Amino acid sequence: MTHCPACGEASEEFSLAAYQSQGAEPPPSSLPILDLSDVHEYPLLVCPTCDDHFHPQFYQQCAWCGHEFDDGKRVTVTPPMQAMSRREWWTIFALGAIAIGTLIWFAIVLRR
Repeated sequence: MTHCPACGEASEEFSLAAYQSQGAEPPPSSLPILDLSDVHEYPLLVCPTCDDHFHPQFYQQCAWCGHEFDDGKRVTVTPPMQAMSRREWWTIFALGAIAIGTLIWFAIVLRR
């Protein structure tokens, strides 16, 4: 599994690019997206989402079996929910009090 460095799309189904550079002159280093520091041993792929050409960059850990490779992109997973602060608890309390107060006011007004 690899991912597109431009848009972040992750898939196994990227198609090969129509043009493959084989010993050709490298593009100028003034291009901001290209990283020319390492040797690209993999073919160019095309992202179907953003139509960008890229060399595959693999993840460090296998998603299926959990095997750790020596190189690859490290994925960090953020916790789904953090502890709520006092300000958030006071906001929830205030909104609940306003809702209860509104219901009581409607009950009083509609009773008359």
